[in-house]
Amino acid sequence: MLRVTLRQNLARKEGRLAVKRKRFSVEQIVAVLKQGEVGVSVVEVCRQVGIAEETFYRWKKQYVGLEGEATKSQ
Repeated sequence: MLRVTLRQNLARKEGRLAVKRKRFSVEQIVAVLKQGEVGVSVVEVCRQVGIAEETFYRWKKQYVGLEGEATKSQ
């Protein structure tokens, strides 16, 4: 059975596709990754933010090395 959210259902009726909204900005992602670098365990950071460990490591791979001004250009 395919589950469709209300937003997706409304968008289909209007003849357009629903676009998933990002929950976290680049600055927020970098801040989460810095918590992991400081020494807080990845499991604890993920629990606090409400993300899966897979998401943390995907972000780490994607945003490695980004800090301060570099995030503003994204």
